[in-house]
Amino acid sequence: MTHCNFGWPIFVGIISILISNAACVAATSNYEIKTIDSVTLHDAARKRDVPLKIYYPVGQHSEPLLIFSHGFGADKDGYQYLAEGWAKAGYVVVLPTHHGGDRSALRAMGPGSIRSGEAVSATQLTDNARDDSLIISSFDSIVKQAPELAGLVDLSRVGMAGHSMGAGTALVLDGATVPGTSTTVVDDRFKAFIAISPQGMYSQADLHRWDHIVRATLTVYGSNDVAAQGQPASWRRDPFVHMPPGDKYNLVVDGANHFSFADEPASSAVAQIVARGQTRDINQIHEYVVQATLIFWDAYLKGDHGAASSLRSGHLPVADSDIGTLERK
Repeated sequence: MTHCNFGWPIFVGIISILISNAACVAATSNYEIKTIDSVTLHDAARKRDVPLKIYYPVGQHSEPLLIFSHGFGADKDGYQYLAEGWAKAGYVVVLPTHHGGDRSALRAMGPGSIRSGEAVSATQLTDNARDDSLIISSFDSIVKQAPELAGLVDLSRVGMAGHSMGAGTALVLDGATVPGTSTTVVDDRFKAFIAISPQGMYSQADLHRWDHIVRATLTVYGSNDVAAQGQPASWRRDPFVHMPPGDKYNLVVDGANHFSFADEPASSAVAQIVARGQTRDINQIHEYVVQATLIFWDAYLKGDHGAASSLRSGHLPVADSDIGTLERK
């Protein structure tokens, strides 16, 4: 395992410079994008509707698909900065609303459900994962409801990401067992995964939950990303530690708390509350997270050799590169 602090190397060879520049260009494309907010999938077997919000680059063809699962108490309308940033770089991004873990669920269950762990229950993570798999299985139905997406997506290149509860969702699709069980809901159609603020071990029973994660995976959390039950930010490193080596990365974003990875609340009063423990400007954090995650996606979904080299070296060519600390194995 290597530990790398992000930063521009001062003395590097010409090849390294060219590789870094190539990755930087790949991470900063700026396509025109549009959104679709009128698509809903229906899973007849589960009697469950899955509303979607879709961000896509205009005028492109056969681009990779990214699916993003929200945290508990959010929905498809959140994480706009991330969805827009990825779409501008040439990805089609789909955000579902996970019923039972959305805004209405938070209102019904109350904040205490987060502290008790109920918000990331085995049942909820399983439902979320099946929602995300449904998006791939039903993409023809999506195109029927939104014909402008015809020919736009390459379903052989699909990435899965999520924040908090959504990170737990991403990891069970990646091969982790569902918490408290030996059950898996792994979906082999996903090629790479990003888990932002994942849950760590609640007990020794979780020690082997991540043993079967074999695909490219990036875990991300903030240096001040304290969990709802009081676990320190370093607790969120557990999944990375216990995954088998090979194409595994862990990124710690300095100055970020748990809510730094979501959109800034419109209410200034709420924004002040959720910013407690955040020691950097949220826009700076957002820009960094977009650029850093794009290098991972470009490496594993676009076959970008420059991006892959940057990941291996730990020197990511992004703005404010000193914000992040990367390790890999």
